[in-house]
Amino acid sequence: MSIVRDLNNFVRTVKKLIAVRDYSKASVLLKDKLVEEPEVSVYQLFFFEVLIKLNKYKEARFWLKKFIAKCKSQADVYYYKGLYYFLAGKISQSMESLENCFNEEIYYLKKLFTDDTFDALKETKEFKELIAPTKEFQVNEFISLKLVFSKILIYICDELFLTCQKVALSLAPSKFKEYSDFDDIDEIIDFYQSKYDPKGEVMITPEEEFWAHSSNMQAWVDNNYNTCILSKNLSFPILAELSKRKIPYYKILFKEELITRIRDGGIKTLLYFINENYLRYLSEEDLFSGLLSVEEADILRRISNLNPYQYTLTTNLKDSRRFPSLRDDDKIHFCVENNHVTELEIVTEQFSFSHQYHNVMLKIRNLNYLRELAIYDSIGDFIEVLYNFDSLEDVL
Repeated sequence: MSIVRDLNNFVRTVKKLIAVRDYSKASVLLKDKLVEEPEVSVYQLFFFEVLIKLNKYKEARFWLKKFIAKCKSQADVYYYKGLYYFLAGKISQSMESLENCFNEEIYYLKKLFTDDTFDALKETKEFKELIAPTKEFQVNEFISLKLVFSKILIYICDELFLTCQKVALSLAPSKFKEYSDFDDIDEIIDFYQSKYDPKGEVMITPEEEFWAHSSNMQAWVDNNYNTCILSKNLSFPILAELSKRKIPYYKILFKEELITRIRDGGIKTLLYFINENYLRYLSEEDLFSGLLSVEEADILRRISNLNPYQYTLTTNLKDSRRFPSLRDDDKIHFCVENNHVTELEIVTEQFSFSHQYHNVMLKIRNLNYLRELAIYDSIGDFIEVLYNFDSLEDVL
């Protein structure tokens, strides 16, 4: 364990030096370390990156070549060979290697744009020609789509954001009635794929797929970003990114769409938001006011004011207790169905003997749809679960 700890400490030190652009000091530390452990790939990675910053290209190529020899994926090999050939002045071979990389894994194009060791390469005419799109579609002033290496890429504010998935289905107007009972496109896709016959797959060209995505994206924007008509795997990442761009409209819209889909969706939808960590964008008050009746929201606000934790959603409290990793250190949970609290956690605090505390906690009896109450002490240790709340006063 001490070896791992020492490695992590050293890497943190090097990262701090790189962050403040003290490349010379980082270079000295890495050179000494590689004398002791020349085959440690993470040291090789940092060393050639630092050497590039110091314009020591010949030495950088030496360590870059050693690092490439240890790469496990072919895409990694292509990626770093693109840099190696560039440093060696072999621009055509560099572009060929990068083209192979992007064709294999388009993710590396986004990685390259955030990798400052490629800064000089990115400014070359050859690289700009390599990544020039064959098709472009401007959805609005913030969102555009480009077809690059037969992959459909989404740009946010002219920055590469993510790659579109394959078109899941294409419906003829005659088939619309078959899907009229579904609430959103994700339910339709799930239903369609459950009936899907691989033999019936219709192959379309990248250009046809590009225009299908462009049409879908335009319809989504024209319908005020209604996430029911665009897969949540696309719509919510895009809205999350736009909300970070300091555009107030998107920050409000993103929260509204999250609340709407949580309120109207089922367990599967909520699990998606939990697993993708979207609940971090919603405050306690967002959840109370957006998901609960006025009376129940007021009760939860009062309870929350009596403890140091913030409420967030979960699918059920049983899993919350079985898997502590699901719980954030500063969060406690509640569950909602049809605008009502159905399961709730509370924390008993040091002032639990006060008259105010009892008055507030006994309001729990007014949560008419509550089925389960989990009680924890002030340090977060589980005490018990109540299913019948007639004895609530005795417990408190």
